[in-house]
Order: sequence, then structure tokens, then C-alpha cells
Amino acid sequence: MRLPGSLNVMQEAVRDFLWPVTKRKQHVPAARRWAIHVQRVAALRDMLAVA
Repeated sequence: MRLPGSLNVMQEAVRDFLWPVTKRKQHVPAARRWAIHVQRVAALRDMLAVA
């Protein structure tokens, strides 16, 4: 999906914020990954509500 300039940058920033980051070959249980994802989505929702 192609977005105009600033929207594309914003989409990439959101994707990078939500993308899980682990050390190389580090095992993270699915439940923990889900908990981290939920926390990040809640933080993003709160940031957008303030903006």
C-alpha cells in the first residue's frame, strides 16, 4: 500500500514500534510475546489519544 509522504513515515514508525525485538536466537514464549504486543498497542492508543 502506497501512502503519501508523511503518512508513509508514520506507518513505518508505528510498524517499528509494534515489531517485536529480541536478541538473536532468543526464545520468547508466545504468551509473553502476546503480552508485550498488548502493552505496546495500549501505549500507542494512549499516545494517539493525547495527540
